[in-house]
Amino acid sequence: MLDMKFVREHYDEIKLKLNKRGEDLADFDKFPVLDGKRRELIKETETLKSKRNDVSQEIAKKKKEKKKMPMI
Repeated sequence: MLDMKFVREHYDEIKLKLNKRGEDLADFDKFPVLDGKRRELIKETETLKSKRNDVSQEIAKKKKEKKKMPMI
């Protein structure tokens, strides 16, 4: 199996070699679109994880502040 990065960087060469072998390229032609979508989703996931971590830290901070408040 080829590495995704390698396929991305050498897409035209790989496509040419597969074509010479007589392989059906219908699915391979979808690679650039699907790879782009995959990369967008990974980026979105990482952004959401970062937001989740920020909110978790804020919650922990609020809980800590609440414990430090003197009882009246």
